[in-house]
Parts: sequence; structure tokens; C-alpha cells
Amino acid sequence: MKFRYILAAISICALTAAAFFWLGQAPLSRGSAPAGYVYDGIRIVDSETGDEVAFDEHDPFGDMFAAMAAEMAAAIENGVLMVDPGTGKATLLVQGTKAVAPLPEPGQEVPFDTGTSGSAPIFLSRSPETDSFALRAPESAMEAGVDFMVTFIRSQGDVQNRIAAQDALQAARAAALRQWNGDMDRLQAELAKGLVPAAETYRLNLPGDFATIAVPLSAGFDDSTDNGQPGVVDRLTGKTLFNLRLDTAQTLKQALAAQREGIAHPDDDTRLLYENDDILILARRDASFQLFGTAIPGAAGYAIYGEAEDLTGLRTVWNAVESISDRRPDPGIVASADFDALAWFGDRGVDLAARAGFGAPFDDSFAEQLSKALVTDRLISGQSGIRGDIALRERDRIDDPLATLFQVNYACLPRPSADESPVALQAALSTNPFSDGLGHRDIYLDEVGARIAKDAKGVAGDHAFNPETDMPVRQPPIWAWQSPTGAFGADNLSYFAYRVRDLDVRLQLVCATSSENPYAALAGLQILNSQSLPDLSGLPPLASEMFGHYNSAHAIGDGLYKVRETRDGGHLLIDAMGKSLSDTPFDSSWNYPTHGVFETTDENGKSALWSYSGQQLLPYEYDDFDGAPDGIIQARKGEETLFYAVAQRRFVPQP
Repeated sequence: MKFRYILAAISICALTAAAFFWLGQAPLSRGSAPAGYVYDGIRIVDSETGDEVAFDEHDPFGDMFAAMAAEMAAAIENGVLMVDPGTGKATLLVQGTKAVAPLPEPGQEVPFDTGTSGSAPIFLSRSPETDSFALRAPESAMEAGVDFMVTFIRSQGDVQNRIAAQDALQAARAAALRQWNGDMDRLQAELAKGLVPAAETYRLNLPGDFATIAVPLSAGFDDSTDNGQPGVVDRLTGKTLFNLRLDTAQTLKQALAAQREGIAHPDDDTRLLYENDDILILARRDASFQLFGTAIPGAAGYAIYGEAEDLTGLRTVWNAVESISDRRPDPGIVASADFDALAWFGDRGVDLAARAGFGAPFDDSFAEQLSKALVTDRLISGQSGIRGDIALRERDRIDDPLATLFQVNYACLPRPSADESPVALQAALSTNPFSDGLGHRDIYLDEVGARIAKDAKGVAGDHAFNPETDMPVRQPPIWAWQSPTGAFGADNLSYFAYRVRDLDVRLQLVCATSSENPYAALAGLQILNSQSLPDLSGLPPLASEMFGHYNSAHAIGDGLYKVRETRDGGHLLIDAMGKSLSDTPFDSSWNYPTHGVFETTDENGKSALWSYSGQQLLPYEYDDFDGAPDGIIQARKGEETLFYAVAQRRFVPQP
């Protein structure tokens, strides 16, 4: 039987080994009648020298060892060690548990039989000179080289009350164990019926992009767990459902084999409830159920470890393990364009508060982006898109477990009014797969996958992660539905939601969101759809008639634009109607805002001077211009410097 007071002491320090160590013995010099011995003290000694340890020499474990010793003392002080010279045995009764050892000869120690095969060894010795016994319990979980030494001395009074109390505890423990075993029998019978598929799940991309996993609708990744392994977390409660590790197939097989070996000989308080080739489900009294499973679709695979309080929790993790496959995300779970994701979150008790980067209100941030993007020069050059991310949940405190779980990426592009599906812009919107926009990915998770794929796992791995080459390749998306005003779909990296809004009769704004979770993507799109749009009635006809025509465009002067039709071609000067003001292409321009003029320089290095209204003031004959006081532009032509008065539109004598 297992000594539960030892288990409690060890668990305080998060150790996994149970130490069973309490023994004592009665000296044989006082006759053959049984005698009772009681607790007298505990010491922590060096395993090699036997000297009492100094806790400060065992940092950071000194305080932990002291706490363990205190717990052991509290557990054993009401117990009793019965020594029977007639039978040559010592029996320790502590907290309803029983352990037996043969009486050792002086100078020797003998192991206790705790009645369980999974216990750490404990030993008994005796000292005839002091009429005392000592129990030695080596610390084995961390192999710190220390022993816990418990001393027992002969009781000076009657120990029958102690024995009776221990008998009562043992009877109560036996009854509780029978009850627990009955509960486990029923649970085991339920598990034996096989897996019960979850009612509502979606497929989440796993690190490395080798497979996906079906998880509850409110679950998603959180890679901030203390052990460095990504956890799948319930978005609604912040609770980790299970941890997941990507590794090589060989390592995963070894890990599962080690788990099997570790529970090959369970004690009375442990039950193996279910196992198959890939999964182990374990129950321990007064502890959570544990599930360890592996899924190996190829040269690499995934290990899942989860804890659960009940059958429902066990099935959640079990379903997840069994669901791992190369299936792609399925957008068909949201088959209606009328689905209200914000209400979906609200029905589950989650209040969403949209925030942009650094916690700024999203409304203000988005309006500022639009004001900079929806201008003529950006519209005619096709550079009017915006990208960013929305935090659907406000970060109330820095350690809020839900603060990072509701991230949605968005991208918006204007287009001429059309009746075609917005997914025609998918290629343009889903670029930059490792930085921003619809292609955002967690680089940490993908780096793990790349290292496994390159067989460069661990500190010694020499693979240098390159996001440009090591990120998963985006595959063509599958669309659950699409229309001229919206769409919903998924590819191997994200779920996508699209919506089209009219800017005016000429232009529309196509906005799209992406997320690992389909409901988050849709909620983000609803937030985007609720944002106010600017009035574009003042845009010149050029903005829609020449939409996206130029490779680049920049506002210059008063309603003028310098544009370039090809990446390597020269610039042209056009007005707000798109009319070209010069047949001579130029390479560069320079503004003189205080004079209301600008210069352009052609491919031969000659410069011309223009007014902000688009009038050419001086032809391409000059080597350089420079601004001077009083509205004068200095014009250099060979060795000569001329002085041009802008207001008078003529050259004047040197001021």
C-alpha cells in the first residue's frame, strides 16, 4: 500500500516519485514482547557522509527539502512502529498505511515492503545502544544526494490508542479505495465503448504544417506555457486543454514506450484505464486523469499530454489525438453568410473589445489608415491597401491568459465597383506570409516545424531558420461560399472571411480577415464592417478611371501627380484629369514649397522648372536649380548663374 503522507510531501515540490520511508525497530535486549516506537525527529543528511546538510549548500532546493521534511514530520508524528522480536518483523502504521520490514541486525539496514511495486525504496536500521530505530528515505526524484532520516524511540506509554486510530484510518482508506475502484470500473467500461466524436469542432493547423487537429470551437494555440511547449487553450476559460509537441517519429515512439514502462506495475492508487497502440489513459487517486498519446503521420509527428477532471475532459483530449491527420481546415462549418460571430462569442460569455496595436482603440486606428490610403495617388498606383491586426479582447492585465488568444489579421483593398466575388483579390491580400496581413503566422511554431523537418532538433541543431524559405507554402483556398459581397473559406494556414462595401458609385472597399479560428475571423470582419468610411466624392475622375494603372504615383504641386507606368520607366507629369503635361520623361523631382515650384530632371541630367499648377516655367536646359530669398530661384546653366523671379515669371538681375 502506498504511504500517502510521503506522496503529499513530495507533491509539494512537484516531484513525480513517491517516497515511502518510515520505519523503526525495537531493540531485542528487552525481551521478546512486542513494543511500540514513536516518532522522535527527522534529519536531512548527506547520502555519502551521513553529515547533516546545510540547506544553503543545496540552493535552490534547500527550502524545498526543509518543506518536505516538515510535511513528513506532520504525517508521521501520530503513527507508530510496532516491533515484534518473536516474529522478527517491524510494522509501520502511518495515516492508514502499513509497511513491513524484517528486524535488521545491528549495523545493517533492511528495505521495507510497502506493498506496492512502484514505490521508491526505504530502509530500516536499529541502534541497540539507544534503543531506537531509524528509517532512511533517499531523495530519488532529483538525485540530489540527500537522505531523509526519521528516528523512532520506544514509547513510554500505551500505544493501543495509536494502533486503534491507525486501524480506523486504514479501514476508512480501504473503504475509499473500494469506492474509487468502483468508480474507475464504471469509467473504464465507458472508455471501453470507444471514442464518442465531439459535436462541434474545427480543424486547427499544427506546428510544422504536417497535419491538422480537430479542437473545440473555443480553443486555439497559446505557445506561452511555462514548459515551452505550445498548449491548446480554451479561449473562454483560459484553461489549457492539453500540451502538444512536434518531434521526430523515432523520438515519439521512444517517449510512448517510456510512458508504458513507467506504469507497467501500478500501485493500489493507480489504474490504467485505457490503452491502444497510440494512447494511454491513467487514473490516480486524488489527482487528475492523465492522457498521453502520439500521432505520427510521417517522418515527424506529435505528442499530446493532457489532464482532465472527468470523462468529458478525457474525451476532449482523446478526440484531439485521434483527429490528427493530413486533412485540411474545413470552412464548411460556417455555411451561412448571415452567421453572427459577435453574438456567438457573446452567447458564451465573452465580451469582445477591439483594439489595435499597443492597445489603441481600433476605430481611431482604422480611420487613420483609411485617410492615408484612400487618396488619388495611392488609388491610381494600386498602393492604397492597408493591413494590420485586431485584438478582439482587451488586455486587462499583463498576465491575462486570454489577452493574446483573440488575434485577427486583416487587409483591405479598394477596387472599381464590380459584381465579381471578392476572392479575386486573394492573391494580392495573402502575401507576406510571415510578417503581416492575412498571411500572419506564429514564427515560433513554424521554426519548430522547420527544425524537425531539417533533422536539426535541439541546441546542437545547425539549421538557421529563414522565414522566406522555411515557412509552409500557402495552398489554394477552399471556399465554403462566395458572392459579389462576401466569402468564407480556408487554406492550409488560415480561415478567411471577406466582405465588400461601397465607397461611392465608382469604388468599393474589399476587406478580409484571417485567423486560426473561423469564428474569430468572422468576428473581426464584423468589426471591420462596422467602421465608418470616408466621403470620397471629392476625388477627381482620375482616381477611378485610372485605378491601379500606374506602377507608382506621388502627389506633387496642386492637383498634379508624377507617375511611372513601369518599374524601370521614367516619370510623367499628369493633372487631375489624367492629362500628360509633358512628353519628356524625368528621373527625379525636387520641391521648393516656399516658392510654389518644383523641378524635374531628365535622363540627360537637364532640369526644368514647373509651377504647382502644372505650368512649365523653364525648359530642360538647366544644370541645376536652387532656392534663394525673396521668391528667387537660382538657375545654373554651364558657368552662368541666372536669377528667376517666380512671381514675375521672368529672369531678373542678381539681387
